Formats: sequence, C-alpha cells, structure tokens
Amino acid sequence: ADARRTSSPPHHSISRIEMVDHVVRLPLTSRVGVGALVLLHIVHRTAPSVSAILCLVPGNTFSGMVWNVITSAFVERSLVGLVVSSAAFGIFGRIFEPRWGLHETWRFVLVCAVSSALGSCVFIMIIYVATRSEQLLFVELSGLSGVVSGIAVAIHQAAHSDAQRAEVPTWLVGESRKVAMLYLLIHASWCLLTGRAVEILLAVNGLTFGWVYLRFYQPHESELGPSASVGDTSE
Repeated sequence: ADARRTSSPPHHSISRIEMVDHVVRLPLTSRVGVGALVLLHIVHRTAPSVSAILCLVPGNTFSGMVWNVITSAFVERSLVGLVVSSAAFGIFGRIFEPRWGLHETWRFVLVCAVSSALGSCVFIMIIYVATRSEQLLFVELSGLSGVVSGIAVAIHQAAHSDAQRAEVPTWLVGESRKVAMLYLLIHASWCLLTGRAVEILLAVNGLTFGWVYLRFYQPHESELGPSASVGDTSE
C-alpha cells in the first residue's frame, strides 16, 4: 500500500499535465490569438501609456498610427472581455482551422479586425463633421468584439452547411443565431454600463463585414481547386 501511495503522482500534478496537454492540442490559431490577448491585457494593466498607443483613436489613426486598426482588437481592458474573447478564439480555431487552414483563419480574423476598426473610425468621423465635437477624435476603442461577432457569423453559417455542420459543437448547431444575438445584447449592455457605448460600433461592424466577406469574398480553393468560386456557395 505504501509503495502504491508513493508511486502515484500528486493530483495537482496530474491536473497541471492535463492542462498543458489541452493547451498544446489547441490549434495554432487559438494559441497565438489567446497568447496575444493575454500579453496585451498584461501590457494594459502594467503600462497604460503603451496600451494607449495600441488602442484605436480615430484622430491618431487618420494621422498615421495605422497599426491601431489591428493592435486595438487584441487589447482587452477588462478581465471579462479577456475571458470571452479567449473562449471565442479557442472555439474558432478548433472549428475552422482544420477546414480553412491557418492562412484563411487568420485572414478572416484580420478582415474582421481591420474592417470593424475602419468602419467605426469612419462613422465617428462622420459624426465629428456633423457635430464638430473634438472629443470624438480622441475616444479610445479596443477589444475583440468585432472579431467575435464575425466568428459568430461564421459559426452560424457552418451550422447551416451540410459540409461543415459536423465540425460545430452540438450545442451550437441549433442555437447559433441565438448565441450570436445574445452575445451582441450582452456586449452592448456591458458597453453602456461601463460608459464605452461607442465600442458597440466594433461589434456591429464586425458582424456586418464578417458576413459580407463570408457571403461574397471568401475563397474556397482548398475545396474546389484553383478555379474555385468565392463566397458562400450554399445559397
């Protein structure tokens, strides 16, 4: 009995091994995405001045700080946002990287991030021209909500595609639209409660441009050959 007790690894050691194993088995898209989110969240907490350079500020972006349209997506200022965005990246990578490939999954992420950022900037600039409120030029936007909204669209599309339905978790197949709408509702409520209502624009633009890309522009060479059509061929 003593020998068995001494040869058995501690329970906490097994848990750590299992945790590391789960992380290693995550697709590269998920690992890189979650890693970037965690890193920039730490930067935001420990070096706010650096974080401010990475966030989307319309006045600065149009003045030359164009990297904001990408970096801002990975700056989650709240722990809740970090957890939600990390979970979304984990699900996204597991479902789509095996089918789309690493290149296309990241192209989709960047399309949603850049289009949601630029769309929000343009909208804010239009309001600025109409109101001449200079505060609008220096409002900070950040977070992955634009990409998460695009991911919700992709999951909804996959859940209704005969070719991709098997790759979507069972609990999402019949509830994909409700999950997307629930996320937008909770996100909008959170933005209003925290005084960052302008960040609702990121989610709305991500949803819109994510759908446009998937519906009309996403290439399917890996499935249909070099002369493949683009967009959602299921409709």
